[in-house]
Amino acid sequence: MLDITLKRPAVAKRAGKADAPLVSRRTQTLIIASIISLAALLDLWWLGKPSIWMDEAISIDLARQPLHTLAAAFTSGVAPNMGLYFLLLHGWIALGSFLHIAPSEVFIRLPSAVFAILASVVVYLLGERFFGRFAAIVAALAFTANGWQLTYAQDARSYSLQLLLVSLTWLGLFAALRPDRLDWRWWSVFVVAGALSVYAQSISGLALVALGVTCGLLMVLPTTWRERVRRAFPAIAAGFVAIGVLIAPFAYVSRHAGASMAWVPAPTLSHLAQHAATVALKYRHALGLALVVALVLALLVALAVGALLSPWGRRQRAWLLRQDGGALKSDAAPLAIAVSCWLVVPVVASYLISLGPSHIFTSRYLIVVLPALSLLVGAGVARLPWRALRLGLCVGGALALLALLPAYYANAQVEDWRAPTQWLAQHYQPGDGLVAYNNLEGCQLPVAYYLWADGSAAHFTPDSPGALHVDPTTYGNPEADYLAALDPAALSVYVSHHPRIFFIEGRLSDNADVARVKTAQAWLDAHYHFLGQTSSGIVTIRLYGATS
Repeated sequence: MLDITLKRPAVAKRAGKADAPLVSRRTQTLIIASIISLAALLDLWWLGKPSIWMDEAISIDLARQPLHTLAAAFTSGVAPNMGLYFLLLHGWIALGSFLHIAPSEVFIRLPSAVFAILASVVVYLLGERFFGRFAAIVAALAFTANGWQLTYAQDARSYSLQLLLVSLTWLGLFAALRPDRLDWRWWSVFVVAGALSVYAQSISGLALVALGVTCGLLMVLPTTWRERVRRAFPAIAAGFVAIGVLIAPFAYVSRHAGASMAWVPAPTLSHLAQHAATVALKYRHALGLALVVALVLALLVALAVGALLSPWGRRQRAWLLRQDGGALKSDAAPLAIAVSCWLVVPVVASYLISLGPSHIFTSRYLIVVLPALSLLVGAGVARLPWRALRLGLCVGGALALLALLPAYYANAQVEDWRAPTQWLAQHYQPGDGLVAYNNLEGCQLPVAYYLWADGSAAHFTPDSPGALHVDPTTYGNPEADYLAALDPAALSVYVSHHPRIFFIEGRLSDNADVARVKTAQAWLDAHYHFLGQTSSGIVTIRLYGATS
């Protein structure tokens, strides 16, 4: 009996030690499952309600091309950016066709939503690994419920894929830098994700620059990571060289791509505030609340950076390094340097680059810093001294975001091409012709998408004036003859081969463009029968019949 009594505590103690990691894993799994569920709810909600707009139609048009045409678009330098996304979307559309799934807005946008959901998980893993569980949860929530992020989670473009890959790049490198050795599996994630992030969106290169600046700072600043980074410097340098080799083809074909950024204006010092105001104005009636939330986020970032990096902050960290959910980990200071670089370097670099001929200072490209901003917000909340204050701020922030989200969804639609194209399909008769202007702005593409997705017999014929013409071998310049859509001589020839024509106008670039369209309309009104029209604001479709 004595032996049995003495052994029982030892058994219980061993069981407790064995159960602790299991409980932690269960907690981690529950948190990640909750983040996935919330992200799926927000990213999939109303996914198919807004109409496909011009940029999305460009993605769809490229993804529908044969692989050799996609390759020509990339190698010719006409469409090198987002090549990885176009390739994935091509496979997704092919899979849908094989499974007889209609290419609806939901189906087309679903990959972007999935990438955004995974990006939320990676933001959490970054925060949990280096800032603590509580900070990670706050960061993931701030990222997931952000209207800026939701815009691209529900957009058939490459930005959510970019956010996923950039976040994986940072997680890969810093997870690889273990105190005792380099984890080559995570180092491989860093290299592969870093290279793919550039093929997903070229501006990801600025996030890589920020990562390089971070490594340089951590090698010289007196933090707990200095020796760790110095020991791993050969591997880090080799990783950046490997990424450089992998993205060399992209850099070569993109060498003249700056001209395609003419739509981005040259920046001024007020542009950053204007971008922030543009994001806030999406909420319209909730603008005041949005501004309050923005001010609170700015304060939290300041708290995080100040407390983690200043001498006063180093003295205060002693009581923060607890084992409860609100603690900041001992690696918080060097990682605060890293995340601050991630936030600041792309913004400053894109501004300075945009002072030259290549203008890249725009909110859609600055989205690359959102994970960093979210992580700093999480660290700022975790830095607060009282648990009740931290929890109160989280609850208040969650309520504010819930109040803002309905306003986001109400204003998420950018351009309505669906309703006018459905009108066209309903009024189409065999032999009718379609003319679109301004195809330099992509007017034809959203119309072509809806006609294709709905299985309509209406389509753009090769002889349509101003139509996009794709050379499958060199890709070339599909918009080269876009002005022919307004040429009376070209229209006369076209109408002679079609009993009726639909004249489609949309995305006019300026007042001069509007005047040119009105002149063409007046000519059509004078020479052909006007039979009807529809309009959704940005797009107007007019139906004309040939005179007898």
